[in-house]
Amino acid sequence: METGTEQETSRAKANLFRPGVSGNPNGRPRKPPEVRAVELATRQSLDAHLEKRLGNALKVLDNALKSADDVLALRAAVDVFDRVGGRAVQKVEQTITNIDEVRRPDLQQLRLAAQRLLAASATDAHEVGE
Repeated sequence: METGTEQETSRAKANLFRPGVSGNPNGRPRKPPEVRAVELATRQSLDAHLEKRLGNALKVLDNALKSADDVLALRAAVDVFDRVGGRAVQKVEQTITNIDEVRRPDLQQLRLAAQRLLAASATDAHEVGE
C-alpha cells in the first residue's frame, strides 16, 4: 500500500509532460476578426495622433534651438539632451530627527502647486512658439 507521499509523487509523475510533446498543442486561440479590426483601427488612429503631436513639438523645439535668445536656445538643447540621453540621477538624502516635523501637504496646497506648474509650462510653450 502506498503512503500519502508516494501517491503524490506517482500522481505528479503521471501529470508531467512527455518529452517532445507540447503542453498546449493547439496554441493560443486566435482573436475574432472584429477584435483585430478594432485594435488595428485604434493603433492607426493613435499613431496618426502621436505623429501630428510629435511633429508640432519638434517644430517648437527647432524654433527654440534656432532662437536668438541664448537662454531659450540653451534650455531647448538641455531638454533635447535630457530626453535623448536621460536626465542625470540626483541623489537626495534627508535625516528626520522628529517625525512631528514631517507634515502632509493638504490637498489645496497640492492643487495650487499643480496649477502653478501648469501655468508656467503653458507660458513657456507659448513663448517658444512665438
